[in-house]
Amino acid sequence: MNSEVSTGRVVITEKKRVIVGEHPYLVANLVTDLAATYDAATGIEVVSYTEPRGTRFDIEGGKVLRNSPPVKVKLELPRRGNRL
Repeated sequence: MNSEVSTGRVVITEKKRVIVGEHPYLVANLVTDLAATYDAATGIEVVSYTEPRGTRFDIEGGKVLRNSPPVKVKLELPRRGNRL
């Protein structure tokens, strides 16, 4: 995130969060509990972390949540072939 920015791209730094671009854009938050595991028997990779308190979009409800509490996130992804 600290590399040179492309001409015309908006980059905003807010405390521990970085916003890149206008819409669509990338928002990154500092997390302290990132974990990634791989289960060879099932071929599933699991990534988990806690999103900090803040503003986020509720996809199911279709609305923006302001000052929402921390949210635990768990992603389970099938691993495809060998990646380097």
